[in-house]
Amino acid sequence: MAPPFDDRQRDRASEPLPDSNQLLRSLVCTVDMLASDFDLVELCQQLLEACTHITGASDAGLLLADQRGELQVLASTSESARLLGLLQHEGPSLDAHRSRTTVSAPDLCADGVLWPEFAQTASAAGYRCAYAVPLRLHRDSVGALTVLAASAAALGQPDLRIVQILADIAAVGIAQHVALAQYARSRCSYRPR
Repeated sequence: MAPPFDDRQRDRASEPLPDSNQLLRSLVCTVDMLASDFDLVELCQQLLEACTHITGASDAGLLLADQRGELQVLASTSESARLLGLLQHEGPSLDAHRSRTTVSAPDLCADGVLWPEFAQTASAAGYRCAYAVPLRLHRDSVGALTVLAASAAALGQPDLRIVQILADIAAVGIAQHVALAQYARSRCSYRPR
């Protein structure tokens, strides 16, 4: 799915993770939220804000698969209709979710891009590249985290590792949220004799 890295991306692949202090602060805040009664959308919003801040991306969105396997926006860095529509467009999000791998489009203006309609819409909105990683839960994918940037090849391998870490944490948060809701429902329906 992902095209081969160019020389600039290959050089960045050996770099250490960017802004590791910011990443650690974000992880500590997230773990703290998970240890208490938390709002799922607020948790995902916090992860997306950390994602764009650390990687320098323009926008990001977290999409969750519904019962039919269709992706729905759960949280995004902007509530603009243009971004929300773009995130649900056939493109890197859906491919990352289905393939359970990272999908990269480092230059949406290049010939032969996998999703011409997505690329055209994203370019018109001011984005030059798009990346998506699956929300992994064990061996399954429950959605995707998509990152959009205004310059070509804006994210390298270290950035994508951070994006995947944040996506994995979001997946754990989603699973915990669902488990807590199921537990609460079972407690309400249990009536001792």
